[in-house]
Amino acid sequence: VICGTCAFAMGINKADVRFVFHNSPPETLAAYYQQIGRAGRDGLPASAVMWFSPRDFILLRGLALANPTNPDLNQILRGILLVEDYCYEQGVCRMMQILDNLSEVGSPCVNCDNCIRESTFLDERPTAELLKVNITQLTMALGYQVSLPVLLQHTLGTSSDHKVT
Repeated sequence: VICGTCAFAMGINKADVRFVFHNSPPETLAAYYQQIGRAGRDGLPASAVMWFSPRDFILLRGLALANPTNPDLNQILRGILLVEDYCYEQGVCRMMQILDNLSEVGSPCVNCDNCIRESTFLDERPTAELLKVNITQLTMALGYQVSLPVLLQHTLGTSSDHKVT
């Protein structure tokens, strides 16, 4: 297991990374694509999970707006909006969204959450229940037991507005 900030993790050049976890969203889809690209370089199955909350995007926008004279402010805000749209999109392949953002073409991955579920999956479940399911899948992917109530309490705190992508 290797943990690090995105700046540290970008230096990781291991072929057998099986799992990339984001505790919050990055500022751009290009950055996210580069970061999740650390997983599965050996061609074997790998997973990427991003936890996010509406507050994360408020924080990202607030940090960007703290420097109103930045000549790249509009581009930064657009990047944050694209990541937010990506996180909430439930009907389009994740890979297709990223490739479209990078002006590249490709085929649906058939492996992401949007490709493998029915289109109404998220609409039929409360957010907290979806998070429980995803945390359970996460602990299974890691290969060891983690207390679900402890993970939920740590992740959700007093709020239930978190989602998992």
